[in-house]
Amino acid sequence: MILWGFLNLTRCSRKEVKDSIDMFYDCKCILNKPSSGPEAVEGFCMDNCPSLVFFIMLVFTYQTLSFFCVIPTITATLRVVHGDVRSLAIALQWVMGRLLGTIPGPLLFGKAIDESCGYWQRNSDGSLGNCLHYDHLTLSRNLACLMFFSKGLQITFFAIALKLAIKTQRERMAEDPGLVRSTIW
Repeated sequence: MILWGFLNLTRCSRKEVKDSIDMFYDCKCILNKPSSGPEAVEGFCMDNCPSLVFFIMLVFTYQTLSFFCVIPTITATLRVVHGDVRSLAIALQWVMGRLLGTIPGPLLFGKAIDESCGYWQRNSDGSLGNCLHYDHLTLSRNLACLMFFSKGLQITFFAIALKLAIKTQRERMAEDPGLVRSTIW
């Protein structure tokens, strides 16, 4: 049993039938059996994924950083916004988070996964069915790029919010010199 193995399509350039035996030629996935020698079988063969552990660590880090940002974001919103519009600000923040994050996010990740499919199953009506083979390199590249892009976008929006918060605080201090300065820089 291979613990971290994945199914991969057998890649043979041609198949011939000789004496009721299927003969495969120029195959990339060969099973080496000590008792009978090398064999190629029709269908699937196992393929190891050397980047799986790194990928799982990357996804774990991505998810952890995503959840670490929730409470500080709400706290920053409550500190920057005037008291009479705080509930509106939190509601807008929640709606924008859904519109820009949790609604398109799964669609984008699904598209990235579908783009890495190398071989689609054909249904009896000719439509595409399930993906039978994913290109691991393309899949890891697509998902990593999407994760880095979304985190970069998040950092950019946080930087813009920080700059606007500092500007707003300076304007308030200029209008009313008696205000106590907060710790936003």
